[in-house]
Amino acid sequence: MRFWNRLESFDLAALNLMVGLLLAMGLVVLAGNNVGVRIESYTPSGSARADASIRVRFFDDMRQNTTQLEITPALAGNLRWNGPRELVFEPSEEFQPRQRYEVRLAAGARSTSGATLKDPFTFSFSVALPRIVYLAPVTAPDRNLYTYDLNSGAVEQITFSENGLADFNISQDGRTVAYTRYDSQGGTDIWLYDLQTNSTRQLTNCGASQCMMPTWSPDNRTMSTNARNMTSFLANWGPPAPGWWIRKRPALRCCLRIRKSWGTLRSTRRMASELPCSISTCLASASTTSTARTTS
Repeated sequence: MRFWNRLESFDLAALNLMVGLLLAMGLVVLAGNNVGVRIESYTPSGSARADASIRVRFFDDMRQNTTQLEITPALAGNLRWNGPRELVFEPSEEFQPRQRYEVRLAAGARSTSGATLKDPFTFSFSVALPRIVYLAPVTAPDRNLYTYDLNSGAVEQITFSENGLADFNISQDGRTVAYTRYDSQGGTDIWLYDLQTNSTRQLTNCGASQCMMPTWSPDNRTMSTNARNMTSFLANWGPPAPGWWIRKRPALRCCLRIRKSWGTLRSTRRMASELPCSISTCLASASTTSTARTTS
């Protein structure tokens, strides 16, 4: 009693506050254990691209060796962690179009705080058919790019150049379209269209010269283009060099200038081993553009 009598009212209030905080912390920990591990987000959901990856993100840091992910139908791939809270599955091959997949995270996954996933967590998605990208109208000089959705049959115009386009090429991952666009000076430039963000940007500025026939490397990091009539192009890129040009993305630095005009792509490919840049794979993959292509 003497101890309590000596305490002033302020001290009693502070002591009561500390006791209340400790009780609250205990209740939070207990509630967390009762609630268990919580899922913050997951992808894909609904409809997915054929080259999608599966991601499950948790609210808490996880003990990585306690998680088990199952996919039906079974699919080979690499399971990894992107930080302590996100589990990522990257399939070795693309998902099959029109196939429905179910993802199951087994119960028992534990967080670093001790919480446990009490029940299995499942979600599913279907793989959409690819879109077709093509130039139209075929007989008109002011052709533009259109997409045709194989799932819905919808047609959408994605470029709106008044002077029209000459050709196009889709990146190896199916996400970006490189196309040749006529400009007001009579030349052509390479532009990029992002199929995911529906955005465009200009890649070259050739003035009255013609930069055309873009071709992607297998890793999508470099691109070859054919430059002709390079009068105004020389101010930025050096001496005459008709033929294939290789450009780095996104810095657009010239990686290679072929100083001779090779008669065919085959002869250029034969010289690839003698060139200073490691672009053999890029040249080997170069091909003429077709009228229509598909993208996931």
